[in-house]
Amino acid sequence: SEAPVWIIHDGTLPLAGPMNVDVSLEAQVNTPGLTQTIEAFNWTTGSYDELYSDSASFNTDSVVTASLTLADHVEAGTDAVRVRSGWRVSSFIILFPWQVSIDQVKWEAEY
Repeated sequence: SEAPVWIIHDGTLPLAGPMNVDVSLEAQVNTPGLTQTIEAFNWTTGSYDELYSDSASFNTDSVVTASLTLADHVEAGTDAVRVRSGWRVSSFIILFPWQVSIDQVKWEAEY
């Protein structure tokens, strides 16, 4: 059940005190049958919280956006944000080894 591909995306918000923070991931895979997951690091518990999990986009870029919980997912004092994206086989795949292509990961903070 553990995803064989995990990529950690670290960043720091430019200003303190955002009203809202969203993370967007633009990616695709080269075979159907994969599940994509987005998780945000919870600075309170020291573990990751799942924000999104669904079939990965096959041969077409898709953009997935998820909202962060400010109290848990933005580190107090440093305004650090850590998100990880993962992919795993969830059904029959037609190509092995399979590949993941990430075009962009971004945080959008509303102040």
